[in-house]
Amino acid sequence: AYRSYKSPTVNYNPLQEGDPTHMMIWPECWTNEMLDYLNRQSSNPNQCAIWWLSVNNNTNRFKEWDRKDIFHMSQSEYATRHLRKNGATHILRMTEYISNPPEPDDSTERKIDVLFNPVKGIHYTDEIRKRSGTTILFQPIGGGKDGRMRLSPQEVRSLLKKGKIYIGEITA
Repeated sequence: AYRSYKSPTVNYNPLQEGDPTHMMIWPECWTNEMLDYLNRQSSNPNQCAIWWLSVNNNTNRFKEWDRKDIFHMSQSEYATRHLRKNGATHILRMTEYISNPPEPDDSTERKIDVLFNPVKGIHYTDEIRKRSGTTILFQPIGGGKDGRMRLSPQEVRSLLKKGKIYIGEITA
């Protein structure tokens, strides 16, 4: 988990179950547990939402798109398109990972032609890279040899200042 998201353990109070003013937010990788919870409740379960930080984390396990009692919290345009394509209702847009992207300025020379997401839509990015030859400098937004290691928000911001174009979450 990102260091900035870590917090003290939250106490769970079972007496608050069934209060429709409370919402239980489930990560996209725990949709089966959420559905088990909803199916176990005899009356008035808490409202439930799935926070789709990454569609890929769910590995297509969630199939109950027509349910009206589940909210879908979308972290990105990629996730929103996935939710709409599958017929989800009650889609709530959430904030982006970098809430205030850097403003363009001339303080840093932009030496990187194209920055890209090394995970999402990579087969499209690979095709663009192949067609562009060796004249364009591509760099993944990520650490490590393959660019898949997580970076801090400050490291991502620094890379964005050095890039001319960002390719991310390309969908067909």
